Amino acid sequence: MPYTKQKAHQIKMKTPVLLLVTAAAVVLAGAAVTVYLVNKHNQKPAATASQNTKGEPAATPVPAPRGNSSSTSDNSTSGASQPGDNKSNSDSDSQVTLASPTGDFVSAHHIKLDSQISSVCNTTTAASCTIKFESNGVTKSLKLQTADRGGSTYWDWKAKDIGLTPGTWQISAVATLGSQMKTTADATTLEVSE
Repeated sequence: MPYTKQKAHQIKMKTPVLLLVTAAAVVLAGAAVTVYLVNKHNQKPAATASQNTKGEPAATPVPAPRGNSSSTSDNSTSGASQPGDNKSNSDSDSQVTLASPTGDFVSAHHIKLDSQISSVCNTTTAASCTIKFESNGVTKSLKLQTADRGGSTYWDWKAKDIGLTPGTWQISAVATLGSQMKTTADATTLEVSE
């Protein structure tokens, strides 16, 4: 009998310890969930698109180069100030150094006349940018746009809508700011078919 009483006493003693450990685990799990939710609530919301920013952060006046560029020509004047939120080209723009255009000038290099194409030009905030297409002395271009606060311009278009015809077209992006102008040529040509 003493063995049974001892076993029963051990079980009685372990039950409060087991309950205490379980309660502590539940409290710790609840605290972890609370910390996660508080941190998630206090995070800044992700940048969203608007008519001024297209989702680009305002603190990035000149985006990092990327995309399909191979060569640039530079007609800039010197200056060190950052562009403001003013989206018009004015005399104050001559104080800002224009960044050479970069980006995915065309989303595909082998297209049909009715293919939906996207284009991006990254340059200096408030600069104007366009994408040009040249073939056999003929030049076509996308509508001139002003770079948003993130320094980007965006187009969605079709080759037939801007007057491209079947053939090979040289692609370049042209950015202007005041009297400054910079051009970046795409390393790959645009092949248009019917």
